[in-house]
Amino acid sequence: MEVKKLKKNQISSNGKRKHAYSLRSIFFGFIIKLIVSVILAIMLWLILTVCIINSSSLEPENHEEARIYQLMGEYETADIIPIDKIPSNIKYAAFNNEKHLTDTNLTGDNLELARQLEFSDKIAYSMVNGIDNYKKFTLRDATYIFFYQMEGVYKNKVAQFWADHLVWVSFLGMIFSAVIIETLWFASKMRKQVKKMQETAVLIDKENLDFEIQNTGVKEFDEVMHSLDLLKNNLKQSLKDQWRMQQQRKKQLSALAHDIKTPLTVISGNTELLYETDMTDEQKSYLEYMGRNTEYIKNYVTQMIEITKGEEITANCEKVPLTDIIDTITTDTKALCIQHELSYSIHISDEIKNSLQSIDVTTDLSLLGRIFMNLLDNAVQYSPSMGTIHWSIMCDQSPKRKYTIAVYDEGSGFSKMGLLHAKEEFYRDDESRNGHSHYGMGLYIVGQLADVCGLSLKISNNPETHGAMIEIGGLC
Repeated sequence: MEVKKLKKNQISSNGKRKHAYSLRSIFFGFIIKLIVSVILAIMLWLILTVCIINSSSLEPENHEEARIYQLMGEYETADIIPIDKIPSNIKYAAFNNEKHLTDTNLTGDNLELARQLEFSDKIAYSMVNGIDNYKKFTLRDATYIFFYQMEGVYKNKVAQFWADHLVWVSFLGMIFSAVIIETLWFASKMRKQVKKMQETAVLIDKENLDFEIQNTGVKEFDEVMHSLDLLKNNLKQSLKDQWRMQQQRKKQLSALAHDIKTPLTVISGNTELLYETDMTDEQKSYLEYMGRNTEYIKNYVTQMIEITKGEEITANCEKVPLTDIIDTITTDTKALCIQHELSYSIHISDEIKNSLQSIDVTTDLSLLGRIFMNLLDNAVQYSPSMGTIHWSIMCDQSPKRKYTIAVYDEGSGFSKMGLLHAKEEFYRDDESRNGHSHYGMGLYIVGQLADVCGLSLKISNNPETHGAMIEIGGLC
């Protein structure tokens, strides 16, 4: 569906007119704000720098030289100068009369220069090494060479530290902070708008459609929100149509189920009347089969009515003799195999053959009958002409005795994909079991019923017949 372009002036949910801007204009606005923020940061840095510098006065450039002359005047007649009286910011070297170094805070080239000056007649020289000045001062027992710089310094240590170390760091820090703060603000603003779209998409995904679409104020984002609004409305209408169709289908199924119950009742009544007539044993077995399957259909119809009412299928489990289950399997298999000109084989393991009469199974016999009928129908459908349907009934000897009932045919079996997906709704394994019309519901129904009864379901291919094999397992 084509999305109409939104106008610049959008109407918000509260009815007020809300401006929507393009991403390009918002980005340009961000750049302008960023430049302004940087300029303000620079101005703030200048103001801070001026305030710190003005908080302290400068020492004269020759203040170190003046301290040295003062020191020389105080100790002009002394033997030596006490080391603790020399200012810490003045570099020096002290030599005794034998020109041996006695004390110094010089290093490297300056120390070597001091040694040379000790043996020189010069007492003063400017710009030593392009940086320092020096004074040579001789007392009775010692000679002192002082190095000093001619530069102005601040009396306030904070101002001096700022001038020496923090001035450029603070400059770059303020610019960087302005960029980071403005970028984070812009990102937060964009994130809020994107979050609105994400929240809207999540609500639509959860089919929670009773909400109003909010405008973001960003033209491109509002176009997306408008598309989501159309999607929401279309999905809402689709769900309404689907619900209406489901309700209609339920009514139709319910009506059909009720309509089926009447002829079933008639069939059941006539079956009971036939029991009162003279019949052969073979006719009685056929009649018994008809009666049992009529009851199956009645139960199916009852469950269909319950499903149309929205009720889940529940299992009414009770103790059932294993012999009853075997009789049901035998009777149903015999009837279907005769109809389709197939043979059948029922194998009971030696472990349970001797104690068969004493084994009870806790299950819902009606649901279990539906499971077996679907399995049997599946095996008959895919059996080759004149083939055989095989049943295997086993029970282990563990403390929690587990029985397994398996049915397998002599057909082509499941494909690799069929082994993975055969229990899925509407799956049709046409690759290996083609040529048969089916809807992919049999094993899906079996799986659903097995879950209700607390039974395990396993599908595979029989290694002897190579046909499909389906196993149902439960506890005795």
